[in-house]
Amino acid sequence: MKSIFAFFPAPFLCQGCILPSWNAICSQCLRSIQVNHELIPAPTSTLVALAPLLYAHQSTYTLIRVWKEQRGSILRQHLFKISPELRRALLQIEFDFIVTIPQSKKRSWKREQRTAEEVAKFCSTELNLPLLQLLDLHQETTPRVATMSAWERTYSPNPFKINEQLFQDDIKIVEKLEALVMHGNEIKILLADDLITSGSTLCKAAEMIHGLLPRAKIYGASLGFRPSHRIKPSEQSLDFQHGAHSRMMT
Repeated sequence: MKSIFAFFPAPFLCQGCILPSWNAICSQCLRSIQVNHELIPAPTSTLVALAPLLYAHQSTYTLIRVWKEQRGSILRQHLFKISPELRRALLQIEFDFIVTIPQSKKRSWKREQRTAEEVAKFCSTELNLPLLQLLDLHQETTPRVATMSAWERTYSPNPFKINEQLFQDDIKIVEKLEALVMHGNEIKILLADDLITSGSTLCKAAEMIHGLLPRAKIYGASLGFRPSHRIKPSEQSLDFQHGAHSRMMT
């Protein structure tokens, strides 16, 4: 059942300011959105690199959380932007597929959207790549990564499995995968999630894909990422350490 807010938009919290949703975002928060212009080193060898669209710090993290929880979906027009530099870097890699991180149906129903799938669709359009539902969940109810400790994130069982139904439903995809494997080609995959914090979700998904496709080169994509001791942008990247505002994209 759709929320009543779909017909009567509610105000939402934006960096301490309550604004009507048709205004979407205050000018201060809009100026604070910092886009990413580069590929970022991955935290483990299961991933080649990360390609988040935004730095999810301070107000931007709040805005992404608001978008994820369906309290301000109109934010999409302000958050879903890719810098020309990052687009060029991704196009040069020549990916074969985009794979979506699967999310529980219960959580998606609550949010009224599949947030990782939204990111995957955006990347698919920008990079002109086919979507591949290669992964599924072992069980419908999975713990939220945000509530897990660092030890739990590292050593918890892998929540993902290969979506076997795909190989029965999509013959063309199967034929393309078989051709790439038979010719010994490296399969280049862009793995899309909504928000990267520690990178553990993407790493576990990449481990599962490597079990099926050992020669796959897997990159991670997301709407935003929170820099940490495990995941850091380069020192040249937009004066990030000083929290500089990104230049506005037209």
